[in-house]
Amino acid sequence: PGHPIFLVIGGEGTLDRMLYPFINDHLAKTFGAFVVQPEHRFYGESQPVGSTLDNLPTNAQLETLLTPHQAMEDMLAITQHYRYEELGCSADKSSEHYCPVISVGGSYPGFLSAMMRLVHPEIVDIGYASSAPLLLYSQDADQYGYYEVVTKSADVASPGCADAVKSTLMAVVDDIVQEGDDSDKFDDVAARMGICIDTIPAYITSAELFAQESMMIVEDTFADANMDFYPPSEETDMAQMCKIFQDSVLSPTDKVAAFYARLMAGDDYQEDVKEIRIEQHEKRKKKQEEPTCFEMRTPLPPGPNSTVSCSDWSGCGPGLDSFMWEFQECSHLVVQTGFSDKSMFPPRPFTMKWLTEHCQSKFEVSPQPYLLVEKW
Repeated sequence: PGHPIFLVIGGEGTLDRMLYPFINDHLAKTFGAFVVQPEHRFYGESQPVGSTLDNLPTNAQLETLLTPHQAMEDMLAITQHYRYEELGCSADKSSEHYCPVISVGGSYPGFLSAMMRLVHPEIVDIGYASSAPLLLYSQDADQYGYYEVVTKSADVASPGCADAVKSTLMAVVDDIVQEGDDSDKFDDVAARMGICIDTIPAYITSAELFAQESMMIVEDTFADANMDFYPPSEETDMAQMCKIFQDSVLSPTDKVAAFYARLMAGDDYQEDVKEIRIEQHEKRKKKQEEPTCFEMRTPLPPGPNSTVSCSDWSGCGPGLDSFMWEFQECSHLVVQTGFSDKSMFPPRPFTMKWLTEHCQSKFEVSPQPYLLVEKW
């Protein structure tokens, strides 16, 4: 009693490690603090209805139980339990045995941290929010800003990278569209891009849609690389991917094929393919062989009517956590993220019409972009 409690907020993923070692290893020791790190409901092992990839929650269960407000209340209840039941802290703020609570989070958890302090100041004494997407969730941010920052980062990683990526992707898109919707020609351009033809999702029935979805994989991967681009160096994923697109010997299609080949070699991709093969082992006789081409269904989130372009255009991916995040972005955490002419990616605006149709198809819900603004 009498020492701080650091509430490290879990977000849209499994908690298998301490999110911020500096808090646990330094701040907690310096201040004699207690650290609690609750996992967000419906992520990792925190499954209120016992969700698994083979037993996904119903849309009604998600609508009823998966909200930012409920996740926030969970974490505060856990913190209060430790505060008073386990640590014996005083509720009197003037007492030497009072234990101030400091919430900490980054990105979506940063948003939750700020809201905890705003909504429950009687519990949270200090709310630290890093990179909290408040303006995104309030629909006040420029939808093109995110990928324009990714573009700038690419040029920092390797000067000239952005122009090389843009010219390559635009040339490949033109190639795809010119081939048209004829199935033979469609398969030919996909094969030249290094994509396994038999893994192109069934919903992709036009050249335009194939171009959008194949480009989204590139865009999402660069977005992930941007988040890991610190400290900047030639060994980062961002710099290594830039080298592929800046290779003057390769044709535009060969560059994209080389990009997909690099993606295939990554540990995350191999784990994703393994999961997919386990699920579909009856359909795939060569499940034990290493892929020699990129399996395009790999980025698809679980569940019916999934698409590569998910509700979060900065990337979702496969796995149970991705399914849950897709729902959150389809309901209360609406983030409009598009691609402008200033970015290094083919222009594509994000529209609420597209999101509404996607979310109705996927979860039978309509996005509520202003619900949290009105609530909080």
